[in-house]
Amino acid sequence: MSARRFSYADFYERRIRRIFPALIGMLLFSLVAAYFLLLPSELPDFGASVVGTVVFVSNFVFFKQSGYFDGAADEKPLLHTWSLGIEEQFYIIFPVLLFLILRFAPRYARQIIALSAALSLAACIYITPIGGAAAFYLIPMRAWELLVGSLIALGAAPKISPVLWRAALSGAGGALIVAAIILFNSETRFPGTAALLPVAGSALVIAYGEGTATARLLSLRPLTFIGLISYSLYLWHWPLIVFGRDLGLLDGKIGPAVAIVLMSIAAGYLSYRFVETPFRNRSLFSRQRIYRLATVGAAVLLGWGFFYQYSNGLRSRFSSPILAFDDGQYDFSPRRDDCLAVIGTADPAHACVFGGESANMALWGG
Repeated sequence: MSARRFSYADFYERRIRRIFPALIGMLLFSLVAAYFLLLPSELPDFGASVVGTVVFVSNFVFFKQSGYFDGAADEKPLLHTWSLGIEEQFYIIFPVLLFLILRFAPRYARQIIALSAALSLAACIYITPIGGAAAFYLIPMRAWELLVGSLIALGAAPKISPVLWRAALSGAGGALIVAAIILFNSETRFPGTAALLPVAGSALVIAYGEGTATARLLSLRPLTFIGLISYSLYLWHWPLIVFGRDLGLLDGKIGPAVAIVLMSIAAGYLSYRFVETPFRNRSLFSRQRIYRLATVGAAVLLGWGFFYQYSNGLRSRFSSPILAFDDGQYDFSPRRDDCLAVIGTADPAHACVFGGESANMALWGG
C-alpha cells in the first residue's frame, strides 16, 4: 500500500487459492460422512455449519448454537472452522482499515493498530467471564491476536541485536507456548488472560527467533513438514476426531487415538500435495479459472448444506429404536426456558409443570 502496489483483486485471489480448494475437499468428505454418522437431531445444525463455513461466518453459527441446552461443542465436526471465519473476516476488514490509516494518518499507523489491539484485548478480558461464547467466537474479542502479528510485521517490536538477548526472548516465547499446552484444560477460562500465553509466546518467537536455538529447533525437518501441511492438517484433524468418536474408536485407548493422529497427518499431506500445491500454480489455474471453480464448489456446498439444514434430519436413514433414542432429548416441558427465567419465584402459577395439569412433586437441580 505504501508503494501503491497493493491490489485487492490480487490479495483475495491469493486468499482463495490458499483457502478454498483444501476447504472444499474437507467439506465434501464431511458431508458424506455426516450422512452415515450424524443423528437426525444433529444433521440440521451440521448443515448450517457447512453453509456458515462456506461464507466464512461459521463463528457466528456456532455462537448462535452455543446456548445452555445446545449439544456439546466437541461433537460438532466443523467446530474448528470458527477460527477460519475469524481469519477471513479479519482479511476483509483489515486491508480497508490499513488503507484508511495510511491515507489519513500514516505517521500513526503503529499507534492506531496498537490501540485497536489493546481495546480488543480489554474487551476479551472483560467479556470472557460474563459471556464466554461471545469472547470466544466473535472477532472484536479475538482481533487482538491477529493484530499482534500485524504490529510485528510493521516493525513495532523493539530492535534487539545481541544474540543472547534474542535467544532468551525467543526461548521464553517457546516456554510460554509449551506452558499453554501443558496447563490449559477444559476448566481454563478462555480466551481472556489465558490467551496471552500462546499469543505472547508466538510473538516472541516470531520477532526474536531468527538466528537462535529456537529457530534451529523449529527448522528441524519433522517440524517444517508439519508447518508445510499445517493448513490442511488443521482442516482434517477435527472432523476425523469427531467422526472417529461417533464410530466408537476414541474409547480412551491409546491405539485408536494414535491412529486418528496418523490419519490426520496423512490426510493433511495428501491435501497439501495434491490440492493446495496445484491450485497455487498460476500456470495450471488462471485467476478466471480459480474464481469459476471456487464459485461452482461453493454453490454445490451451499446447496448440500441447506438441504441438510432443512431436511428434518433425513430420518429414514435410521431404525425406529435409534430414532426413539434421538427423540428422547426433546422430552421436556415446552415452557422450560420460561421456567428457568423465573427461578426463585414464589408464584406456583409460574412453576414448570410437565406431564399433567397439576403436580405433587418438584425437581430441584437436574
